[in-house]
Amino acid sequence: MTSTKSTVRGEASSGNPDGIPQKVDVPYKDLVFSVPLSPVEWGFETMEALDMGKLATSLQGMLGPAQYGQLRRTNPTIREAGDLLNMIAEAVSAGDSGN
Repeated sequence: MTSTKSTVRGEASSGNPDGIPQKVDVPYKDLVFSVPLSPVEWGFETMEALDMGKLATSLQGMLGPAQYGQLRRTNPTIREAGDLLNMIAEAVSAGDSGN
């Protein structure tokens, strides 16, 4: 069962003095992935992979090594991986709409 409801949450850090949310939680299967709220935090290689349509590389950059390992252990289909990418994009755009 895949849920599409995401949660924007703040993260205590010196780079977040105003308590502005820095991460968005995206539920996927029985997991919850936490990704940077702003695409500028994803890194250049991730944006380049998105531009080139490289699904796995894009997700790897968005999720980071530990969470990407969790994703791989779920053995997603290409469709499921694409759905997760879309859920991340929707969560980021919804969470950033107030800025």
